[in-house]
Amino acid sequence: MNCYDCNQEHVERVALGVCHICGAGLCTDHTRETKQSVKINQAFFARVTVDPLQRGLLCLKCGDSMEAKNQAQHSPLKAHN
Repeated sequence: MNCYDCNQEHVERVALGVCHICGAGLCTDHTRETKQSVKINQAFFARVTVDPLQRGLLCLKCGDSMEAKNQAQHSPLKAHN
């Protein structure tokens, strides 16, 4: 499999991973690594965070999209007139 973004630039480069969201093949130049906590349910509906953090690979486009989504979720609501 080749890197999808490199292919869009008419370059043939072997993919070393796959985007966790869109499934595109990724080379090292077009990969963003993420770290996410893993939570498990235990007795009486308690949620426990497990270490170490889970690693994920995203393409740059999905990484930018996730970053924008996280910023929007953590910003105060603005009134619309």
